[in-house]
Amino acid sequence: MSAPASGPGGGAAPARASGRGWRLALVVSLAVNLLLVGVIAGGTLRIARAPAPQGPALEMRALWQALPDEARAALRAELRRERQPGAATDGGGPRRDRALAGAEAGRVLVPLLRADPFDAEGFAEALEGLRGARAEQAARAQAALVAQIAALPAAERAAIAERMEAAPPRRLRRSDPR
Repeated sequence: MSAPASGPGGGAAPARASGRGWRLALVVSLAVNLLLVGVIAGGTLRIARAPAPQGPALEMRALWQALPDEARAALRAELRRERQPGAATDGGGPRRDRALAGAEAGRVLVPLLRADPFDAEGFAEALEGLRGARAEQAARAQAALVAQIAALPAAERAAIAERMEAAPPRRLRRSDPR
């Protein structure tokens, strides 16, 4: 049999190496657990302070979903026809010009972001073009939705109202970190 290992003082070597390993593992585990708790608590607080789902986009979506299937299909077809090139009555005209301006603004954003020095005024104009194009698209969709609902009989409009009341409220996804 071999003799027990002796330390520098001639006695048995202390078993500290394995004790330090366990201690380090416990500290790392505690740190990971605290990080996890922090992430969960932060996410919970972020969700808790999210604004209630309100606004025209959510209301239009709820109305759209509450429409009878055939009315929704007709509305979808009408909006699809408007998006096709040359759909405006004057062969394109101002509506098509604004849509093209919005698309062009989107293509301009990336080079503006890379430019040095940064052109804040040009960037703001490009964003304004995008916003204008989206606002016009939303206005057309809203007008088509109003026309579609106005064409429905009172009983179907009442059924839409009942479906909207019965639907659970939805939360909007938020992409902006606070």
